[in-house]
Amino acid sequence: LWAVAISAVQRQPMFGYGIGASRGIFEADIGLGGAHNAALNVLVDLGLVGAVCWLALVVAIIVGTLRLPGTSSAAVRLDRSMLISIMAFLMIAGICFEGPGAVANVGSTWLFVCIAWLSIAQHDAQRAPADARAAGSSTLSAVDS
Repeated sequence: LWAVAISAVQRQPMFGYGIGASRGIFEADIGLGGAHNAALNVLVDLGLVGAVCWLALVVAIIVGTLRLPGTSSAAVRLDRSMLISIMAFLMIAGICFEGPGAVANVGSTWLFVCIAWLSIAQHDAQRAPADARAAGSSTLSAVDS
């Protein structure tokens, strides 16, 4: 498996063979319909350029999720926990399944869902302190009256 992947990457290192090509390459050489590994599929399909972009996407989601404040609202803490769990699942599953490394399947769709989810959670985390200040000032105004 690794020998076929290394050979394929050596023949087309920069841009790979194109989306979905790894299925045919591995099928022809060893009878498997893909590398059964997200990183290998990305390298064979999209080459080094695509692998760097894919890795940047994965790292950006993970880092963005870890930067969500743990002291924010309960909803943001739940978002953070769910995103960390989903990304951990996808990366562990990607060791023996092409999921997050294949461009057109459910595993990769979850990466895009996580991007949108993270964007909303970041917005909510930024809004939470302002909402708390507004709630605090309205409580003080009610006490003053």
